[in-house]
Amino acid sequence: MKQKSILLLAFVLMGWMQGCMSSEAQIPDNQASITFEPDTDTEPVLATEGGSTSLTFTATEAWTASVSETGTRSIDWLSVSPTSGEAGTATLVITALANDTYDERNAAVTVACGIERKVITVTQKQQDALMVTSNKVEVEAEGGEFEIELKSNVSVTYEIEESARAWLSAASDTRALTVSTLRFHAEGNTDTEPRQGVITLNGDNGLTEEVTVYQLGSGPALVLTQTEYVVGSDGETIQVELKSNNTYQIEMPPVDWIKEADTRALSTYTHYFTVAPNDTYDAREAVIRFVDRENGLEQTVTVTQMQRDAIVVAQDTYEVPTVYSRLELPVQANVNFTVETDVDWINLREEDTKGLTESVLTFSIAPYMQSGDREGHIILISNAGITQTIRVIQKGTIAYIKILSRGDTIVDCGENYTGMTVEFGFAHNFKISTPDWILENSSIYTDETDTGHIHEFIFIIKPNESAESRTGFIRFYDDEYGVSDEMKVTQEGNRQSEAEGGIDDMPIEPW
Repeated sequence: MKQKSILLLAFVLMGWMQGCMSSEAQIPDNQASITFEPDTDTEPVLATEGGSTSLTFTATEAWTASVSETGTRSIDWLSVSPTSGEAGTATLVITALANDTYDERNAAVTVACGIERKVITVTQKQQDALMVTSNKVEVEAEGGEFEIELKSNVSVTYEIEESARAWLSAASDTRALTVSTLRFHAEGNTDTEPRQGVITLNGDNGLTEEVTVYQLGSGPALVLTQTEYVVGSDGETIQVELKSNNTYQIEMPPVDWIKEADTRALSTYTHYFTVAPNDTYDAREAVIRFVDRENGLEQTVTVTQMQRDAIVVAQDTYEVPTVYSRLELPVQANVNFTVETDVDWINLREEDTKGLTESVLTFSIAPYMQSGDREGHIILISNAGITQTIRVIQKGTIAYIKILSRGDTIVDCGENYTGMTVEFGFAHNFKISTPDWILENSSIYTDETDTGHIHEFIFIIKPNESAESRTGFIRFYDDEYGVSDEMKVTQEGNRQSEAEGGIDDMPIEPW
C-alpha cells in the first residue's frame, strides 16, 4: 500500500509539471508592438491659429489611430490621418482647427496595434485676451481711488502716460501681473478746467488696452460721457449720463419721435430718452441739449436713427491726424455686412459687437509723412447690396526748407570746411546749388521732428587764389513745392597774392 501511494504521488507531480510546461509554451515569443522614431515629440503643442504636426512609427501588425478628449469623449477640433494601416512604417498627420476660445485645450491621439497602445497628448494654446470692462473712468475734482477691472489670460503690466503721472498713481496694493482688478489714485484737481490721462495696459504677448481717466475741474463743469447715439429702426430707450457740479436744464428737439422717458432715474445725472420706431426708409437725426445758463455751458447729444434695411454710421467723414492714430466707427445695421477699405493705410483692427445690430469698428491709421492731404474710404457692404461709404481724410505735413544754423559765414582765403544744419518737410526731393568754389562734402540724417527731418551738411570751400574777396550762396530748394532757403558765404581775398604782384601784374589802363 505504501508503494502504491508513492507511485500515485509521482504521477500527479509529473502531470502538474507537464501542464505548466504546456501553459508556458502557449505564450508567443513576439507580441505586437509600436515603435516611434528617435526624438519623436509625443506631446506636441500646436499654435492658436491651428496647424499640423506629423510623427513616424513602426508597427509589427495592423494598427488604428483615433482622437478623443481625455481619452474618452470624441472632439471635432482635432483630426488624424490616416486612421489605420498595415504592419510596417507609417506617418501620422495630426491637424488642429483654430482655437477661438480663451482656454488652452488638450486631446489624446491613441495608436493601437494588437494589445499595444501608444498615446500622443496634443496641446493647443488659447486665444490670448486682454479686456477691460470699460475704457473710461470718471473722477470727481476731489480725487480719490478708483478701480479698473480687466479679464486676461496673459501677464499684464500698466503704464501711466507721462503727462498725467503728477496726479495719477497706482494704489499701494496694486499688483501688476495677471490680476482682475487694478486700483489707482487720483489727486484732487485744483484747476477750474477738467483734465484727463491715459493708463495703458500691456499684455506680454503684445496686446494693449487704453483706459482714459476723466477728472472734473473745481470750476463749473458739464461733461457728457457719450455724445453720439445710433439707434435701430425698431427704436429703443437710450441712457445718457453726464457729470455736472451746477444746475442744468434739458432742451428737447422739436420732433415727435424722441421723448424723455417717464422713468425714475437711478442717479440725478442719468437720463433716459425713448426713441420711437422708424417706419420710413430715411435716417433721421435729433439733438438733445443740456444747458447750464448760469455758467454759459452747453453740451449736446446727437441721436441718429437708421432707416429700415440699412447700415448707418454716426458720420460719413472723419479727419485724422498725420501721426499714427486709431479711428473708432460706431455702426448700426439690421443686415449682415462686410468691411473693406480702398487704401493700404487704413486697416481694420477689431470689431466689438454689442447685440445683434450694434458694432464699433476700430481702425488703425498709418502715419503720413508727406505734404498735402490724402483720402481713403471705408466701405460697408451688406449681402443685400446696401452700401455705406465713409470718407477718411488724413492731413499731410507742410512743405518747407529751413536752415537752422542761421547767420552768414565768413572764411579766410585758404581751404575751409563749413557745416550747416537744415530741416526739411517730409519726403521732399530737395536740391543744392553752390558756386564752383564750394563743394558738398557729406550729409548725415540726424533727427526727426513732428513735421520733418534734419540733416547735417559739410561743405568744402576751395582756396581763393585771387586778391579779391568773393561771395556765394549755398541754396537748398524744392521746385515741386516752391520752397527754398539759402545762406551767404564770403571768402576773403589772398593778400599775399596782392603783395607779390608788381607793376607787371597791374592792369594797363587804355588811352
